[in-house]
Formats: sequence, structure tokens, C-alpha cells
Amino acid sequence: MKYLLFMFRGPLQSWGLDACKETRTTSDHPTKSGVIGYLSLCLGLIRGDENICDLNSILGYACRTDLPGRPIEDYCTFTIHPEDIQNEKKRKKMDFSDPGYTKQVYKHYLEQAAFTICVWEKESMEILDEFRKAILTPTFLPYLGRKSCRFSSHPFPKIIEADSVEEAFKKYGPSMVIRRNKALYIEGVGQDTRYVMDDMFKDRGFRKRPEYMVLEGA
Repeated sequence: MKYLLFMFRGPLQSWGLDACKETRTTSDHPTKSGVIGYLSLCLGLIRGDENICDLNSILGYACRTDLPGRPIEDYCTFTIHPEDIQNEKKRKKMDFSDPGYTKQVYKHYLEQAAFTICVWEKESMEILDEFRKAILTPTFLPYLGRKSCRFSSHPFPKIIEADSVEEAFKKYGPSMVIRRNKALYIEGVGQDTRYVMDDMFKDRGFRKRPEYMVLEGA
């Protein structure tokens, strides 16, 4: 089976599972929806394109934590003006004051984290090489979860043939980080399966998908 592997490394990363409230948390590793968003940027797909949800359904996903990073919190405020709110019902519920409606937000990030990403086709469509080429020459500028989070190194995409996800990670090569028992997060049902709200479907909705964790080399 063919797998496409690439790396996520940068000063800051943020992979929100709950990104619409005053406290915007981050997962401890890249989410599948975040990786689909990254691939969509590389391919030139814009928000709302139905092909984005198609990518989510046709691709399997796994992630290796090479460096977990240090969690940090950023406090910020932003101002919304009445004319910026297109939804009339939502605009009436908001308590605006001059010069605008100001909200406080706490954004969470992972500092100096490093991950290796693996995706594969659930059904043979021979499109992995298209993704590899798009990563090498992205249409839009990609980022690590949020637009302020930039890459510090090349993602080095590579297609590998292997009998399993674990073997694909080993064939891709050891990470730049010397660290034993790296965590592998693999989409599907296995030992100690957990369900994360990270499965995209229509109209930017999310539902739970299964994911399990194993230790590489354990």
C-alpha cells in the first residue's frame, strides 16, 4: 500500500478542536481536519469547496509526535463593528458599544513542536502523487493550524510503499529528533480507541472519528 508522508515543524503550531469560544484550545498533535486544510491550501481549494469534504472521506490519517512541544497561551482582544456582522439575528443579540464590540480571547499554541504526518487512500484513486507535487509547489501559502504559524523547515513529502502505517513511518526514516517511544496517532479502531470531534462533513460541520495511539518501537 502507498502512503504519503511529510513533516510539520515550526516555532508555533495550533490545532484547534474547539476554536469558536473565548478560550481557543489546541490538540496535542495535528488534527485530521487541520491536515486536510493544509492539503487544500496546497491544492488551491478555497473555503466552502465541496472537494475539501471529499478529501476528508477518501483519505486515512496518522501522525507521529517527534517533539510534543511546550503548550503556551496568548491573550488578545479584537473588536467587531456592527457593520461587520452579516447575520441580522446575531447582530441584534450582541451588545455593541462605541467604538466597537470588544472580546477577550485566549489562544493556545504548541511551541517548538515537530510532527510527521501520514495519509493514504482508503480506496485506490492514484492521487497521492498529486498531493506530493502540491506540497512542493503550493497554490496558497500553507501554515500550521493558524495563519500566524509558519513553517521553519521544508515538509519533505515522500510516497512510500509499506504493509502498514507503522512500517511506512519507519521507512520514511527517523525524525530529526532523537527520542524513543514516539507516539503514533492512527485513524481507526485499535487498543485504547478514543473518539475526537475532528471528522468534517457538509457546511463546515464536524463529527467524531475514531483514533488510537501506539508507541513506536514499544
